[in-house]
Amino acid sequence: MRRVRRTRTVRAAVRPGPATPRGRRTDRDSRAFRQIPDHLFLEGAPRGTPTVIDGTVYFVRPDGTVTAVNASNGARLWQRDAQIENLSAPAHSTAYGTVYFANRYGRLIALDQDTGAVRWTTAKLDDPGTSAENTIPSVLLVKDTVVAVAGETAFSVHPDQD
Repeated sequence: MRRVRRTRTVRAAVRPGPATPRGRRTDRDSRAFRQIPDHLFLEGAPRGTPTVIDGTVYFVRPDGTVTAVNASNGARLWQRDAQIENLSAPAHSTAYGTVYFANRYGRLIALDQDTGAVRWTTAKLDDPGTSAENTIPSVLLVKDTVVAVAGETAFSVHPDQD
């Protein structure tokens, strides 16, 4: 007969949050996740799709808001409303200190990695193709060239040329 070892579930010591109007305490109101070392408290609770690049987490929201957060301590570095919806995940250039994003219609935006200031933007493509609405945009760096895909169109820009 095989012996089965029983295990018990261990719950983290969670300090409950403040009492609700009905007198109950909820975990949702607490900051208990600050006490768990495997989790990182993020200032301002950024929302969006996260991408980690060189110690910075970039959160990109569908409305075009980009938030940069320090990956080691959770401090918000900057937040920018790019005013360009449906941005891609970022591509990063160490040489230029810039983060690049594309949208589904071929617009590109370059943001300063330290401040989030807009360095430059491009106009949308004349014809990104019929699948632009249903295609997730992407951007990457190939040597010193920003290469992006929007809809059915791939295009490139040299960031050092104004």
